[in-house]
Amino acid sequence: PTLLLVRSIASPAVGDKLKDAMERGFVAHLAAWLGGEDAEQRAALILVEILGFDLLRRVAGLEAFSPAKVEPARQRLARTIQAYVDGP
Repeated sequence: PTLLLVRSIASPAVGDKLKDAMERGFVAHLAAWLGGEDAEQRAALILVEILGFDLLRRVAGLEAFSPAKVEPARQRLARTIQAYVDGP
């Protein structure tokens, strides 16, 4: 799904639809759940962290996220995401 998103987001035919789906289908719902100051931006940053991690781990196959090394990276990512959840 991440590779499909990366390949499709620049498409004039579907790019705006994907952007809208991400904003209304993920960011808006997560922002409502998060609440508080800058909820929409924090929700978008969570999406950035998850998509970036997935892209570099599964699509690019970055060695730092190889199966033997992925768990510490997931724990670090979880702490970062938790910081966005907790807010400013």
